[in-house]
Formats: sequence, structure tokens, C-alpha cells
Amino acid sequence: MSSHAASAAVRVAGSGENANATGVSRHTAINTVHNAYLDWFSPGPSKHPVFGKVTSGMDVIKKVETTQTGPGDRPITPVQMIKVTVHD
Repeated sequence: MSSHAASAAVRVAGSGENANATGVSRHTAINTVHNAYLDWFSPGPSKHPVFGKVTSGMDVIKKVETTQTGPGDRPITPVQMIKVTVHD
């Protein structure tokens, strides 16, 4: 999978210089809408590489998406993933 065009694409998001190379300030994000503008069409590594797709549980993702947030867009009530299953 290499496109952000699909909803439910799981991707790496990084910030700061060399975030993809060093792991500084990296996190995982799940697209809930089509985000083709994140696709990287220039030479070099993608800034937001897609590495998977949510195959079940999008209803839970949508609930998390509507969580009330405060300063810095952080959830007012913490959100945690208790169990995640990864399939090849």
C-alpha cells in the first residue's frame, strides 16, 4: 500500500528535520478521509509513508476522531489503544 487516497490508510507522520531517519517526533496516524495530498511525488523518501490499512474497527476510529480536545489539539480525556492486532 502506498497511497493516502484511501480512507483507513495507516501512516507514519513525522515532524522536525530528519524525523523519518532518526525517529524524532514520529507518530502513527490513520486517515479517516481521502488525503491524496500527502502522497510524495518527488524523489526521496515519503514524509508520511503508508504501511497498512485498518481492516476492522473503523467505527472505533470514528469515535476517537470526534473526541473532545483542548489546547494543542490533545484529547481532554486520554485515549489509549488497549489491543491492536497486526496481520501480514
